[in-house]
Amino acid sequence: MAEFIIENGVLTRYEGVGGEVTVPDGVTAIGDWAFQGSSVTAVIVPDSVREIGECAFQCCPLERAVILEGVEKIGAYAFEGCGSLSELVLPDSVSCIGTGAFEKCVSLTRLDIPAGLKTVGACAFFGCQSLSELHIRDLAGWCRINWERAFDGPRPALFLKGEPLMEAVIPEGVDEIWFDAFAYCTTLKKVVIPEGVTVLNADAFRGCSSLVSVSLPESLRYIWPNVFRDCVSLSKIDIPKGVVSVGRLAFGGCVSLEKVTVGKETNVNREAFKGCDRLIIG
Repeated sequence: MAEFIIENGVLTRYEGVGGEVTVPDGVTAIGDWAFQGSSVTAVIVPDSVREIGECAFQCCPLERAVILEGVEKIGAYAFEGCGSLSELVLPDSVSCIGTGAFEKCVSLTRLDIPAGLKTVGACAFFGCQSLSELHIRDLAGWCRINWERAFDGPRPALFLKGEPLMEAVIPEGVDEIWFDAFAYCTTLKKVVIPEGVTVLNADAFRGCSSLVSVSLPESLRYIWPNVFRDCVSLSKIDIPKGVVSVGRLAFGGCVSLEKVTVGKETNVNREAFKGCDRLIIG
């Protein structure tokens, strides 16, 4: 019996005995459920592969997965339930991580974010209770990813170029900061947002408990709900006059916030500063 069933370049099923496996060069896709429930403990995916299908390695006893440059999409639930997976190498070519792709990978402790990543599905890392470090190399790319509902429980710490993220100077060319981008980054102390950014999406900096300095650009138009919620060390903020709207609880729970400047034409939700008992608005 053949170890790999390959049809038109797609590896549709693995029939081997398990252990360490290298996917044959020339395979262009790993099909849905191809390795599901097999005894594979380590896998190397070659650079000819462009897509890893849904549930491809679901519930395998994988300990190590090395995915080489070329793979662009990791399908929904592709590695769900791989509870022994502790070493994961993702290439910069990955642009999409599907819904629940690494759900319940309870041994995974670190994730290096691919530079080309654009989309992360809901529940992608739910149940990854040991995941404690996210390593970023491309800060501009990071700001464009919607991380809403990608994690449950405590958020992993953010690292930039190997160091804990303490200062985020957002590169020029970014026009909005997406949902949950820096949420609960407890090491973050300073944020500089450049001209050109028009939107801060919900929860973008929520729970950044060490944040003391924020510079907002004149180009900014919308501060959506919960953006700086529970940033308990933030004591002042200057909101540019061009801001059209400040959403509900945008600064809720910022208990150290004492001074805010905001334009008369800005629509400020009545609960935008809820819990800011020291606040004086000028």
